Amino acid sequence: MWKLRQKQVSDDLNIRFSDDGRLGFTAKVPSLTKKATDAHQTIFDESFAVMGPKLWNTLPAVLNREEDFSKFKVGLSRYLLSFPDEPPAKGYVRRNTKAMSLPEM
Repeated sequence: MWKLRQKQVSDDLNIRFSDDGRLGFTAKVPSLTKKATDAHQTIFDESFAVMGPKLWNTLPAVLNREEDFSKFKVGLSRYLLSFPDEPPAKGYVRRNTKAMSLPEM
């Protein structure tokens, strides 16, 4: 998405960005025609054309305004590491934070 905004790659998906003031650069999330079947809507909703802008729009303005790619990558890493890595996905067990750990030998 950063490279799309900077016009460093071709924009075959026609993703548009606008400067939204305090939110920084936001990407327009495209919509599918209302006549689409549920299956097509699901496929469309899970595509990069939709998920990319949605994820981009969650970034803080200070990060999505960054012009230097190296600084953007460092900022993105710091931003992502600020969230706990404990997915509540089905089939995964949360780490027990109250369990006693074994002493080092």
